[in-house]
Amino acid sequence: FTAFTGPFHWLPLLRARAIENQAWVVAPAQVGRHNPDRRSHGETVVIDDSGVDAGMGVTTANGVTYVAYSDFGGHVNVARLTLQGDLDATWGGGDGMVETSLLGQNRADVLVLANGKVLVAGGGNASGLGLGVVRLTAAGVPDTTFSGDGKAVRTAANVGGGQQLAVDATGRIYVAGNREQVFGPGDMAR
Repeated sequence: FTAFTGPFHWLPLLRARAIENQAWVVAPAQVGRHNPDRRSHGETVVIDDSGVDAGMGVTTANGVTYVAYSDFGGHVNVARLTLQGDLDATWGGGDGMVETSLLGQNRADVLVLANGKVLVAGGGNASGLGLGVVRLTAAGVPDTTFSGDGKAVRTAANVGGGQQLAVDATGRIYVAGNREQVFGPGDMAR
């Protein structure tokens, strides 16, 4: 989709494809400027067969894929997959998965930095609210040089868990969430 029409069509059409085919849809982000005349819009998203955003953040870096998701207990986890699609047993606790200390039933996000460290966004407190970020080392363990325990949280009234991550050219981390009430603007933490 183009940058102009994409925000209006990307998610609704993916949901429609999932429902009409009764199948999960995995859509890679196709964003950016491809040439001086073309910019695309999209976000990596996984839609279940009923048209619901499955809440998974997906990214690929250096030939491996990272998937952030909320489990049935409300914990945000991240898995690292090999090129063959298997869990990478050299990462995390030896099984290719890391249970972060983030909570929430909302959409999670994952981003891999140029140095191989992994950022994961989710809910920051026991209710799953607040904007939370965990930074893992390239080996998949909490990076204690980040906020002392590898986790940074910003709580605010009625703010759902972190759903989108971005890092600017200076290395500042941005996390966006959603407001749990229908009035007022959303919140963004930096």
